[in-house]
Amino acid sequence: MGYGQPASAQQFDFGDLSLNLKNVLSQSFAWRVESQDPRLIYKQNLNPHICQSSDAGNSCFSFNGDASLNRALVAAPGGYSAPNRDNGDLSYPQGSLVAAQTKLSSQITGSWGDWGFKLGALGFFDPRNAYKDEYHPDTTYQPAKTPLAQSARNQTGKSWVLNDALISRSFNALDRDFSFSAGWQHV
Repeated sequence: MGYGQPASAQQFDFGDLSLNLKNVLSQSFAWRVESQDPRLIYKQNLNPHICQSSDAGNSCFSFNGDASLNRALVAAPGGYSAPNRDNGDLSYPQGSLVAAQTKLSSQITGSWGDWGFKLGALGFFDPRNAYKDEYHPDTTYQPAKTPLAQSARNQTGKSWVLNDALISRSFNALDRDFSFSAGWQHV
């Protein structure tokens, strides 16, 4: 579900200097509608103690010829691989709010004689993910919940990016019209 406000534009004139400011504010929400699929969740996330034994420690691999722990892992429900340890699947149960992002896109353009400039930025804030904790079913070496890494919070919870920072000029040479632009553009 999302909501977007039509672009708001303001024009300012100061003699030969003309400025135009545009802002777009949007709000979006996302919910998890399906339940977790145990076939896709790593086996040890479904049962963190499946490979524990007093003799072997916390391992499903045996180097003494006893394959019973490995057979238990193979027979257990769940998936074999978990490159991200199922953080998204385990942290958002069915019906939970997954994202609640507010986004502001702003752009200011201006002209002064033959010169022009453009400066634009995009910022967002998602309170659902800015303060989110990760859930860990296996508490052997870590608590059940830990704060999400700051780098992940910056990608999913709050951030801003400079989209444009350009300067341009129009001129006439050899009876031809020319223009050039220089600066930064984030694509």
